Amino acid sequence: MRILVVLPAASGVYPKEAEDRRIRVIKSYASPVVEIDVVNPDAISGFNPFGGFGAVGYEMARNHMIMAERLIKGEEEGYDACIPFGMLDFGVDIARSRCRIPIVGQLQATLCMAAMMANRVGFISYESTGHANTYRQLREYGFLDLLVGYGAAEIPNNEMPRRREELFDRFVSEGKRLVKDGAELIVCHGMSMSPIEYPPQAYADAIGVPVLEGMGCAIAMAEAWVRIGTPYSPVRYPRMP
Repeated sequence: MRILVVLPAASGVYPKEAEDRRIRVIKSYASPVVEIDVVNPDAISGFNPFGGFGAVGYEMARNHMIMAERLIKGEEEGYDACIPFGMLDFGVDIARSRCRIPIVGQLQATLCMAAMMANRVGFISYESTGHANTYRQLREYGFLDLLVGYGAAEIPNNEMPRRREELFDRFVSEGKRLVKDGAELIVCHGMSMSPIEYPPQAYADAIGVPVLEGMGCAIAMAEAWVRIGTPYSPVRYPRMP
């Protein structure tokens, strides 16, 4: 099985060390039956995924389209499934309207996993300024009833490599607070927190409940969808004749 993961920005937008590190972590999910390739989209949108969350509206919309075009190209290249890297699920709905292979959004896959494992879920993001967008995602995906509350590391992701211990302590503190509020599971809404800086099990051991991250959930979902067949309803995702 061949899975293509598309990074959320063109080559050169990430600092080289940060991009190389993400590629290594993504490829670590490969197995004897799953081959994983990692590519960049073909154009720059203005969205900066590494310490540059000021891009909104126009830049985000452009990135959805640019990412969708690269996901669609992945099907043409013969991949069995494609995944956009990150919890913003760039280009997923657009690409599904053109593709017959599974296009798997990391957040959507994580929410599906969480819904099977728990009734009440807490979400931890990079910074609290992103919570409004997380709320919108949960509402659009139909998982808002899972929400107990939000937490945030309050550390930009480009600062996390040099503030790893602080990141861990903040994530665990926020996770424990959410558990006290009723959360049975924590979703890590930010790849830089996990799996890039820490594996989810490290957080889970310290908090005392499961922690889910998007890459592992998306790879697992892609494998399952490939094995059972492309999951799209033509009613939900109509295609041009």
